[in-house]
Amino acid sequence: MSRAKDLRKKQQKKRPGHTPLAKHRRYGSTLLSPMSEAKVETIHWDRDLLPEHLWIAGLADVYSIDTAHQKFSEFLDIVDAYIPSGSYAFGYISDFDLVPADRRDEFWSKHESQIQELFHKPIGRILAFYPDNPASWLVSRTLIEREGPLDPTVELNRLRTMIVSLLPGKDDYAGHIRAIPLGRVFKHKLIHMPRDLPVVKLLPKYKANSRI
Repeated sequence: MSRAKDLRKKQQKKRPGHTPLAKHRRYGSTLLSPMSEAKVETIHWDRDLLPEHLWIAGLADVYSIDTAHQKFSEFLDIVDAYIPSGSYAFGYISDFDLVPADRRDEFWSKHESQIQELFHKPIGRILAFYPDNPASWLVSRTLIEREGPLDPTVELNRLRTMIVSLLPGKDDYAGHIRAIPLGRVFKHKLIHMPRDLPVVKLLPKYKANSRI
């Protein structure tokens, strides 16, 4: 019994207790613990992440949600060849800024048809209203003028519809859009999964238009 009692005492000594008051900082009449001062920034879906998904939502709007991932991969496979080693594009609007400025003319000269089909149609006319966006170099005034002048009523109403569809964040539609960039994570082998994991064997059995 005495040995068991001594063991419990040792365990209690090792067990972390509360943070000593000496490690707290006084702010007015409030004592702040060290954890309360951790440099953690809250990320909001509607404010911070939703705008990043607008190109993908545009692809789904133009080509359907069941085929958007194919168009997505087709364009990003091209983009990857222009991005410096060690950087990766996952399909977010800000990722297009990874293409160095001195290679953008080359990108246009070699891939104008793909830009027109896979970027301009889905989101180009909408982004023309936001010239400071990271993908502005992919917005072509020539293509816009060829189709007709920008109409805020048309373009911004379409943008509004896309935003409203994405706002829930975790429903079937928005969840599907948010999952598409994960494909690039696997393509670049940034996540490694055990070969004997049952789900890995099941993935090839899903049809191309299946939602996972």
